[in-house]
Amino acid sequence: MRAFLIRSCVVSVIGLCLWTFATLNQNTHHVLHQSAIKFSGIYLGSRDPEALATFYQQVLGGKITQTDQGQVLRTPDYSGEGPHLYFLQASTNTHPLKPHENGFAHICVEVEDVPSFARKVVSYGGTILSTFEKPENSVVLYLSDPDGNVLEVHLPFASPVTPVTIWRTLKSAVISYLGIGDGSMDQPRFLHVNVNTDDWKKTAAFYEKGFNTRRIGWLRNYEGSFIEELVGIENITINGAHVALPGYSTGGPTLEVFTYTPPSTDPKKTLQDVGILAMEFEVNNPDSLVKKLVATGATETIAPRTNKKALRDPTGNLILVRKK
Repeated sequence: MRAFLIRSCVVSVIGLCLWTFATLNQNTHHVLHQSAIKFSGIYLGSRDPEALATFYQQVLGGKITQTDQGQVLRTPDYSGEGPHLYFLQASTNTHPLKPHENGFAHICVEVEDVPSFARKVVSYGGTILSTFEKPENSVVLYLSDPDGNVLEVHLPFASPVTPVTIWRTLKSAVISYLGIGDGSMDQPRFLHVNVNTDDWKKTAAFYEKGFNTRRIGWLRNYEGSFIEELVGIENITINGAHVALPGYSTGGPTLEVFTYTPPSTDPKKTLQDVGILAMEFEVNNPDSLVKKLVATGATETIAPRTNKKALRDPTGNLILVRKK
C-alpha cells in the first residue's frame, strides 16, 4: 500500500508539472489580432467626464488619452491592449441604471484582493451597494462609481483552466475571505459588461449570431438571500448567460445577459445621457457587419458626436461600429 501511494504521488506530481509546462502560454489573456471583429470598449456619459475618467484611472490604473470626443482610458492587462472606457459629456438630466434595470446596467472587473479594491473605490468617492453583513470578507461585491454607475468586482475565475489560474483563484479566495490583503499586487482586469433584458435568450442569440461568437460558462439561475444581498435589491430572481465578446483569447471579455424578475424598464440611452451608454466594436469591414446585424434583428440609427456607424440591438441597446 505504501509503495502504491508513493507511486501515485510521484505520477501526480509529474502530471501536474507536465500540465503546468504545457499551459504556460495560456495563463495570460491577450487580443487576437487576426480576428475580423474585436470588442473595443464601453461608452459612459457623465456631467463631469474628466472627473469620472480620473476616478477609473485611480481605481483601475491604465492610461488616459485625450481625443476630439473626450477622454479615453485604456484598461490594464491583456498585454497592454485592454478594452477602452470612453467618457462623454452628458447633456441630459438622466441617471445611471440601477443593477436590475433594463439596458447596460454594470461593468465588471476581476481582482485578486476584493476587499482592498472596494476600499480603494470608496476612498475615491464610490460606494458599496452590496448589503452583506461583512463586505470586508467578500469575494464578490457590487459597488458604484461617484456618478452612480454600477461596478461589480470579484475574484479571478480559472479561465482557461490551468494550474496557474486555479492557484490564482484559490489564493484570491483566501486573501479576500480572510481580509488579509493590502491590494499592492493587484492588477484589475476588465471582465464583462452586463445588459438586462426582458428575454435573455433572444438577446444572447442575437449577439451570438451577429458577432459569430458563443455562450460560455454555465447558465445563471440566481435566487435567494445571497443574490439579493449582492445586488442590494430584495425579492428578485435572475436568469441568464454569458456570451464571449470577439477578439480575445479564452477568458477574455464577455457580455453578461440577464433577465430580472420582476422586470424593470428604463428609457433607452442615447450618447447625450448619463450612464453606461454603448458598446463599441472594431471590424475589418463595417458595412458588412452592419448588414449582418440588421439581418439578425438590429436597426440602424445615428450616433451624434461620433464618426461611427450606429445600431440598436433588438431590445434597443446602442452598438457602435468602426473600422480597425
